[in-house]
Amino acid sequence: MDIATAIHYYEAILASLAILVWHFYFIFLNPDVYPMNKAWLSGFLTKEEMERNILSSLKKLKKPRKKIKYRSLEEIKN
Repeated sequence: MDIATAIHYYEAILASLAILVWHFYFIFLNPDVYPMNKAWLSGFLTKEEMERNILSSLKKLKKPRKKIKYRSLEEIKN
C-alpha cells in the first residue's frame, strides 16, 4: 500500500508539472504570441488572432443571424 501511495504521489506531481509547462509554453513562450497573449488582459482577440486560431468561430460571427419569430399564446394553442 505504501508503494502505491508513493507512486501515485509522484505521478500527481509529474502530471501537474506537465500541465504547468504546457500552459507556460502556449501562453508565454509560443513564437506566435511572444512575449504573451494579451487576451487575458482585455478578454478579446484581434482579428488576426481569430483568423489564425479560431477560424470557425470567426466564420460564425460573420454569418448573418436568423431573425427569430415569436408566436403568441393563441397561435401556439391553435
